[in-house]
Amino acid sequence: MKDQSGKIASIELSEEAAIGCYECGASLYFRAPQEISDALVSTIAKDTGMGFAGRYSNGELRGEVEVFLSRKGHVTDWHFDYMQNFTIQLKGTKRWRLSSKNSIPNPIRGCTPHYSGVDTIEQQMKVHRLANPNFHYKSFKIHEVVTLTPGSFMYFPAGLWHKVECTEDSVSINISMMPSTWSDLVGDGIKHMMWRDKSWREGIANLSYTKARSKLHGLLYNLKQVVRRMTVHDLLPQGMLGGEKRVVVVRGSDGKSEGKGRRSSGDASSKPDEPISQLHKIQIDSETILRPNVLAVLIKENDLRQ
Repeated sequence: MKDQSGKIASIELSEEAAIGCYECGASLYFRAPQEISDALVSTIAKDTGMGFAGRYSNGELRGEVEVFLSRKGHVTDWHFDYMQNFTIQLKGTKRWRLSSKNSIPNPIRGCTPHYSGVDTIEQQMKVHRLANPNFHYKSFKIHEVVTLTPGSFMYFPAGLWHKVECTEDSVSINISMMPSTWSDLVGDGIKHMMWRDKSWREGIANLSYTKARSKLHGLLYNLKQVVRRMTVHDLLPQGMLGGEKRVVVVRGSDGKSEGKGRRSSGDASSKPDEPISQLHKIQIDSETILRPNVLAVLIKENDLRQ
């Protein structure tokens, strides 16, 4: 629905109330059932090679499926999303106007000036001006026009300005993908290392301006040393990217294999009955030097038992 200024305002309704609003001419937007979302999001994440970036740390998928039941004449004004989007037109037609001008490549937030809420618009503007100090909202007189009909499928990337008009009653679904970014990967890794140091975990309190600057100076020097010790292998171990499965073959003092066929903990996805010949073997003997991942935290099963 729209407020008095013409901005879109979303309200949450019960199923019965939503149906009543739709019958009175309102357009509906809601999440698809979880089983549909899991099936579509997981398939696209796999087919586009998102790998670990397609899931949150708790294992949940970084994506969602939205359903649009839009009435004829409904218009969603110019905006862009921060997600990678795949839209499928199921019923009716929609006219899409697209423009890549004044866009933000790989935005971390959307730009939705058509929604009510000054706070949201302000925060979006601040974030986008980090990437482009001259960023501003605008409409586009010159743009591409695409009409989606039943059965049409369209991909539109994050940061692409678009305006959507329903030329007749319409039903469509949109799959939104939100993979982790490189800044997420590196930033989380650095924060992980900082948490190991009690100085970084210390709360900020009771410091004068001079003491605060001196404290931070020391911490920043420490941070440089931390970052210098980190490697690509720490932040992106092979197990996160899949690829070639490995098996550790430990050789005893007599040179014979001990524990042959034992798979490394990073290869839990390999099948128990998978032939060793199909795996890449890593020979480990008494002279082998192993370097632990500086980000690793090891927990024994017994440690979790109370």
